[in-house]
Amino acid sequence: MRSRPTEPTAALAALISGNHGYVQRRASGEPLVVARSLGRAFAVAWNWGPLLAPPSELFGFPHGEILQIDAADGVADEGAGSIIEINAALSAPGSDSVDFGPSGVALIVALVPMRAGVAERAIAWHQAEARVFDAIAKLLATSIPARSAVVARTIRIVGAIVADADGRVHWIGEHPEQVSLLAQSREEHDRGSPR
Repeated sequence: MRSRPTEPTAALAALISGNHGYVQRRASGEPLVVARSLGRAFAVAWNWGPLLAPPSELFGFPHGEILQIDAADGVADEGAGSIIEINAALSAPGSDSVDFGPSGVALIVALVPMRAGVAERAIAWHQAEARVFDAIAKLLATSIPARSAVVARTIRIVGAIVADADGRVHWIGEHPEQVSLLAQSREEHDRGSPR
């Protein structure tokens, strides 16, 4: 039986491996079997559009181990409601779904689906990448629990693009300007705080 990842790099490696297995099983026609849950969620799949399959299936983990939060894509709040859900998940130690801290969520993945034919693929890739990094920037700017966890290195926030054709997840990593976004958010927070 596999162990539940509790550290950000191990959580990312588990999802990468799980998606590799998903793509191989799907290509070979093998049935997709998801093991039973080992407990609380170790990852949050923050979905920015409909995916080919649920994140638990895409990564080969039970639903209880990957908390799925859907962004309100295309509506007025542009994901603000889902950031509130992420904050609640990260701020609720001992909850049934997520336990923040060393034994809790270690990874948040912003997932954007990519739908495009061969001719449009380069344009679609750049648009999807921009959406992923915009989502991560918004989360870092507005979520104190997420920012604090990133600074403490108890959590990583990474972006990924999901190909509609086969469910392959293309990992694009942390926001390229994460350090400056964290510093800017901290400065804005300090200016707004009473001294």
